[in-house]
Amino acid sequence: MEHLSELENNLSIVSSLLKENGTMFISVPDGDNFGRVFREPFLEFSLEHINYFTRKSLKNLLSKYGLENIKFSSFAVDVYGGYALNSLWKKSERKNNITFDKVGKRNIIGYIKKSSKKLKLINDEIKKLAKSKEKIIIWGVGSLTSRLLATTDLKKSNIQFFVDSNVNQQGKTINKLPVKSPEVLKKQKITVLVSTYIYGKEIKNILLNKYNFKGKIILL
Repeated sequence: MEHLSELENNLSIVSSLLKENGTMFISVPDGDNFGRVFREPFLEFSLEHINYFTRKSLKNLLSKYGLENIKFSSFAVDVYGGYALNSLWKKSERKNNITFDKVGKRNIIGYIKKSSKKLKLINDEIKKLAKSKEKIIIWGVGSLTSRLLATTDLKKSNIQFFVDSNVNQQGKTINKLPVKSPEVLKKQKITVLVSTYIYGKEIKNILLNKYNFKGKIILL
């Protein structure tokens, strides 16, 4: 549901297909737990997600289509450090009144503040790089790199090029700079900024052990 641009139309269709005794299973990122395990600023606001949900907002939304909650279950997703919210729903004649989601609003605002604070700390370090004009290479061309280029002084830094182990990204350009294979870093002596939180230590080990990298490695 977090990916659907025509959410209400889709829900109307799904509700019409559900039998009277049928149940519907929904799994979405858990907005009530954004930032509970904090790894990366604004990580929960994925570039692929356009809708965000809490228990209250799901109840408000689905009640419009005659759906009543049976059960909620939240669990940690270790891959990225967030939480998923699973839920079961059934058809119901009862119409729930839509109520303001005070808890959800408080949690989301808190997550935004925490992310903004962390991003500022990151930018303070990036500003030093930009000011020094030190030549750097960025490892990683995912959503975090896009966010840093858009919201910090990274774009002002003396970036030589980008590297990424994803062959589908290699050969492309970002801000007119090429994306290359990490192979070009073999025995190089230059500064590499590793633009990922989740795989930072793993990439550092690859640089040191696989590519015999001789330069400086900066982890976020």
